[in-house]
Amino acid sequence: MYILDKLLYVGTLVSHLADASTTLFNGAQRFLFDDAPADCLAAFSQPLVCDDEVQLLGYDFDSLELTGTMLDALCTEECARSLLSLKDTISSACGEYDTPFNGAYISAVEVVDLFAYKYNMSCLVDARGEFCLIVEQHWDVDSLDRNGHATWPTHTEKIYPDFSEGDYNGSPAEDVDGTLIDLSDDPIMWPEWISQLQLEESGEDYFLEPISPDWRGHGHDVPLEYDEYPLEIQCSECFLAQYRYGIESKWGEVYDEVSDQVWNNIRRNCDLHWQLEPANNRSTWLSSFEPIHWTYRVSCDRMIEFQSEQATTVYDLAAVNKVPSAALLHLNVIGVNNVESGSYCAPLPCEIAIIDSRTGANNFVDTLGDITYTQFWSWNDYMEPNNLLPGEVVCVGPPGA
Repeated sequence: MYILDKLLYVGTLVSHLADASTTLFNGAQRFLFDDAPADCLAAFSQPLVCDDEVQLLGYDFDSLELTGTMLDALCTEECARSLLSLKDTISSACGEYDTPFNGAYISAVEVVDLFAYKYNMSCLVDARGEFCLIVEQHWDVDSLDRNGHATWPTHTEKIYPDFSEGDYNGSPAEDVDGTLIDLSDDPIMWPEWISQLQLEESGEDYFLEPISPDWRGHGHDVPLEYDEYPLEIQCSECFLAQYRYGIESKWGEVYDEVSDQVWNNIRRNCDLHWQLEPANNRSTWLSSFEPIHWTYRVSCDRMIEFQSEQATTVYDLAAVNKVPSAALLHLNVIGVNNVESGSYCAPLPCEIAIIDSRTGANNFVDTLGDITYTQFWSWNDYMEPNNLLPGEVVCVGPPGA
């Protein structure tokens, strides 16, 4: 049994083996490290000055619905210090002992280090002293958008590496005229992803109350990259703290070519002046590819008028005037669902189409059959290519034609 399976098993078992003092595994380390030296196993019995919730950190965060009360009990200076002390003790007692982990091996001291990483991530707080895990539970992307409070980011464009021809640097793919090709996958809807899961209750579900699968998209049915969240979330203290801690820890995310562009986009979206120090930097691109500076051709070619006692949506305004809705949003200070009477900048008119269901740009072009990806992208500056929304208006012919 590999260590992740063991951690889940042990996390359930420790509650039944608990004694007067809290230890990381409460004696269950003999199940986790079944071939470890006796001194190593004994070292895990060192008491922790922690609430026994610390033992649950072997679970995935999505399996735990941590409350403010639980975090208040867990996140203390004494607990943090005792975890560091345990790490030193394990390092001395266990030496180079390791155990299988995700197709490789993890040492006993690294297991404690992983718990410490999850402990520190759980205990992140903002300037007001609110736990970031609790703040995150209130992020609701679609609610922000419906209420006109979402400021969608300007900088989200990314190009993707192409290793298909054996290029070690993964230089971006280009078509015959030198235009960069988007090799990203079209997004999968959260409801579609959830429907593919095995949702029958397991033994773990008997002991834990996990978060709802619907919440994992932060109220949005398409997964968003970090640089694609509304600025109210993306530029918030907790969002940036969690993102930074995850990237700068070896237990966090791998930082690759796309991650590098995401970070550069976040810096510009949020006007940040500090740098990340990725712990798992796997980006292979040369510096000439970073950051990516995109040039938009949309301009204020004309003024359009809207006069009505009732507000309209940007989609309706775009359809009437035969322009892409994304262009109106970026040329004017307006919201998607609340456009009031006034004069607005617009590009030249074009042949339009209206998106009827959430999709990606390339998938949509495939349904048309008579235009190329390159043409569609050049006619629809400012669109969100991985996230075309129902009702969105796009050009399917050149402006001014």
